[in-house]
Amino acid sequence: MKIFIKILILLLCTNGLFSQTSGPDLVIDAVEITACSETSISYSATIKNVGDEESLLNNNQSTCSSNVSIQAYLRVNNDGSGSSGDKPAGGTVISCGQIILQPGESTVKSFTSTVSSGIDPSATPYLEIFLIPSRLTDFSDVNIDDNNSGFTNVPSKGTTTGPDLVIDAVEITACSETSISYSATIKNVGDEESLLNNNQSTCSSNVSIQAYLRVNNDGSGDSGDRPAGGTVISCGQIILQPGESTVRSFTSTVSSGIDPSATPYLEIFLIPSRLTDFSDVNIDDNNSGFTNVQSKEPLCNQLHEVEGAIRVENTNCEIEGSIRFTGQDFEGYMNGQWHSLTSSPSNLTASSGTTKSNGLLEDQGSKE
Repeated sequence: MKIFIKILILLLCTNGLFSQTSGPDLVIDAVEITACSETSISYSATIKNVGDEESLLNNNQSTCSSNVSIQAYLRVNNDGSGSSGDKPAGGTVISCGQIILQPGESTVKSFTSTVSSGIDPSATPYLEIFLIPSRLTDFSDVNIDDNNSGFTNVPSKGTTTGPDLVIDAVEITACSETSISYSATIKNVGDEESLLNNNQSTCSSNVSIQAYLRVNNDGSGDSGDRPAGGTVISCGQIILQPGESTVRSFTSTVSSGIDPSATPYLEIFLIPSRLTDFSDVNIDDNNSGFTNVQSKEPLCNQLHEVEGAIRVENTNCEIEGSIRFTGQDFEGYMNGQWHSLTSSPSNLTASSGTTKSNGLLEDQGSKE
């Protein structure tokens, strides 16, 4: 019996019932190089808490410089050994605020570093990003392991093309007879940062988007086209690093009315006059996107689609257009009373069929 009890306790401890928590555990979960030139490199690092307790990224310190930080190097080797040819590639405090990562949660830090001695992928082909060990305390990481360091191949660099803003995605979120709501994702696909304020002091001069309901989607104008609003992307000094995006959502009233059969396309584009060397030097087709305005009966904000069946239950609320299931029958509320949806109404003539015993109409068409 004693042997059995010892085995049972061992199994319970092994399965974690009596096991101790291991604490927080920060790791570098992913690294992405977004741009690389002769003297600068941009990248993002995803920091994840893979432990079983929350991780305080400020380590309960009062000074930002003591918070959890990451460091990067351009490396000659990817085996963890140092070399005289290695070059520092920047680093940063993850957050100066009190960010807390719960178990399983992640945060992404993106930044650009200038390497004054130059970047040569043939000489330093690896980017290593790691959490600085001296900034990892009991509050942030008690398991410093290999996952705290990650090597990423540095792509062969080419000539920089500058910032390049594009309309990356457009989504219509609502549509009625006189208004339309939509969101536009603006992305910097260039290899240098994009300033959305164009270094201007007035908000109206900042990078903006414009929308039209169009008759055609080939870029040609038509007298039937209708303005569908526009907006400044940001009045503040938003900077989009290479690969970064921002989403702008808004609603526009179209006083002349919206008819998807007449203007079936929504076009959203970046206003060319607001695109300068600070924001976009590659004005291309991607700066304009056409989205189908779906025709719906009634209009588009009345359509609801589901996968699978819809279950209707009973109700005593007497509201015109309601449907209920009494447990015995499906009924619809109309003209002040509930009507069966499965039996023939009293005023329904049987000109195209006869009524079967269950109240449904039977087709009188030709039968073989």
